[in-house]
Amino acid sequence: DDCFGLHFGERFNPKNIGPLAYTALNSPTVGEADAQVARYIKLYNQAGEASVIIEGQRAYMRYVLTGLDIPTARQQNEYGMAVRLNTIRTMVGSQWAPLEVQFAHEAPADISEHQRIFSAPVLFGYPTNNFVVECEFLERQVPAADTRLFGIMKRYLERVLEEMPQEDGGLSSVRRAIAESLRDGEPSLARVAK
Repeated sequence: DDCFGLHFGERFNPKNIGPLAYTALNSPTVGEADAQVARYIKLYNQAGEASVIIEGQRAYMRYVLTGLDIPTARQQNEYGMAVRLNTIRTMVGSQWAPLEVQFAHEAPADISEHQRIFSAPVLFGYPTNNFVVECEFLERQVPAADTRLFGIMKRYLERVLEEMPQEDGGLSSVRRAIAESLRDGEPSLARVAK
């Protein structure tokens, strides 16, 4: 399946992510949900970064993968953006679509599945993955949000973040070397050390 990441993300229930998803889904507004994802995404994906950039009347809900030493992160980008789409649709309604979707990888030969899933113009070759939305969308209320659960989940995630061991540069380098060597089969101590 050339669109494996896209299809997997389309079918993935964001609630399966756990506390981060429940924090986002119970945020009072879409913008607050995005702020929570930006703060706590590292608990779930060390390579993921989320943010919102405002430019005029538009907001760019960004999702970036960093530190991946692979030629293209197409499948990972498409999976992440499809899960993000599902999360937002769970918050505000299943028919929601961004004004535009931008991907940080080159376009595949056929983008019909991208257009079907996102129901918006889909563009490729951008510096980051983005949902482009009107700024006012960030203020949109999440109708089913439970403010008590939101507070409980935020406190829980904050405690987990505080207790999370901070990785030094050496350990990060070793993890990256092991991940890179997996492409060539079972990693050996000598290859990783080199």
